[in-house]
Amino acid sequence: MSKKIAIIGRGTAGTISFMQYQELFPKAEIEWYYDPLGKTQTIGEASPAEFPTIFSNFTIPLSYNFLEKIKGSYKLGIRKLDWGGKGDFTHYFYFGNHAYHFDAVALQDCILDHFL
Repeated sequence: MSKKIAIIGRGTAGTISFMQYQELFPKAEIEWYYDPLGKTQTIGEASPAEFPTIFSNFTIPLSYNFLEKIKGSYKLGIRKLDWGGKGDFTHYFYFGNHAYHFDAVALQDCILDHFL
């Protein structure tokens, strides 16, 4: 019996889900529902520190070229200025860990170009 998977939405979560299911279940029938006329906001988005590991487990090559495609940069921690009116707050990721800051639409387009 073949697997059928439905993904709803083309935001970052829907796009990452599509990538993971394409890789994990290559024989599955994947139906992806989203409004093709809907416009995703082109905002800067930050990933959790686990994000690079998610990509390294799949076929999208991580490189400076990948970062250019998603209009991204490395992120080594979180900094909040005047956080809650109590001053600055900085939290660095554990040694060796990093995350990405990226353009949400550029990431979605990169993943779609890779798989479709």
